[in-house]
Amino acid sequence: MTETIKNQLTEAYNRSAFRCTLDEYIAIQCRHCERSEKCPHKNAFRRAPVIDGGLGLCPNLKEVTA
Repeated sequence: MTETIKNQLTEAYNRSAFRCTLDEYIAIQCRHCERSEKCPHKNAFRRAPVIDGGLGLCPNLKEVTA
């Protein structure tokens, strides 16, 4: 991920109501994920962390929190 994209996501995170960490927020962004074509959780709220009301099902999220 480029520094520009990370900066844009950081700004979006700061404007959002998400309570998860910045790393978790970046991990669940489907448009920047290499798995998004085959992921059953693509753009579904269930991919979000439990603290934000999701089910925490994003495979990238599992890597960040491990």
